[in-house]
Amino acid sequence: MTMLASLTALLARWRARRALRRVPPDLRVLHALATGVTYPPVIASTYHLTLTQVCETISDLEDRRAVRSHAPRPGLEAPSTLTRYALTLEGEWHAARSLLPRLQPGTPTAWKGPLLCIRPGQHLLSVAALSPITAHLEGRPHP
Repeated sequence: MTMLASLTALLARWRARRALRRVPPDLRVLHALATGVTYPPVIASTYHLTLTQVCETISDLEDRRAVRSHAPRPGLEAPSTLTRYALTLEGEWHAARSLLPRLQPGTPTAWKGPLLCIRPGQHLLSVAALSPITAHLEGRPHP
C-alpha cells in the first residue's frame, strides 16, 4: 500500500468515526441491539459510547417499552452490565424506521435476527449492510 493510499484510508476512518459521534446514543444502542450486540459494555466499546450513556439510553428505551432485559433478574432496578438486552416488538418497529432512513412510511416490517424483513416473508435486508451507522463503524463513507 502506498503512502498516499494509507493516508487516504486513515482520513476516511477518521471522518467515519467523526460522523458516528454525531449519531445520537439512542440510535447507536438501537443499531447494536438490532444487529445482535446485547451486552452494555460491548455496546459502549463498539459504538464509542461511555457505559453510563449506554445504561441511561437502555433505561430510557425500557421506559418507552422498546427494550427489555433478555433474562430478567428479580431485584434489579437499573440496567446491569451483566444483563443482556433485546428489542421488544415496539423497539423493532422503532429500530426499523430509525436505522434505515430511506424506508418508506407504512412499509410493513418484521425482524428475523439481525435481518429486517420487508413485507414479512419477503426481501430480507441486512441492517448492518444498509445502515449508515455500520459504514461509520467500519470507517467507510456512506452515500
